[in-house]
Amino acid sequence: MGIVLIPLGLLGVFGLYAKQYGDFFAYFHSGDNIHLTFPFAVFNFQKNWVGTAWLEEIIFYYFIYGLAVITLKDSKYRSFFYFSLVFFMATLFVQHRDISRYSLPLWPLALIAFEKFFTSKKFLIIFIILLPAIFLFAWNFLN
Repeated sequence: MGIVLIPLGLLGVFGLYAKQYGDFFAYFHSGDNIHLTFPFAVFNFQKNWVGTAWLEEIIFYYFIYGLAVITLKDSKYRSFFYFSLVFFMATLFVQHRDISRYSLPLWPLALIAFEKFFTSKKFLIIFIILLPAIFLFAWNFLN
């Protein structure tokens, strides 16, 4: 029964567009949509919302989250693997510079995948060393 709510919600949104804008498919006719057509489109600097600066962090996000997906495949949390795989594959198609926010739902799954590392003494030592830098970064970001 719950699966029926998804298409009904979509029809409701498009129905609202038809009522307000007189166009059932108004979403597809607006000029500012960023459609998910090609993987790694974020590296096309000629597109809107991308640019050329600081794209190496996106490679880092793809690497960490891809590694988390592969790690979850062989874990006891198999359902997390399927969700993270679908979400990660969709993230590869995002044509926007802000991949970090688009991929936030993958972060808790990455923590689950790398639980042994994040609870290790090695991580705790480095975390304590970097804690002042993390604090200063957050403080500067808030001001």
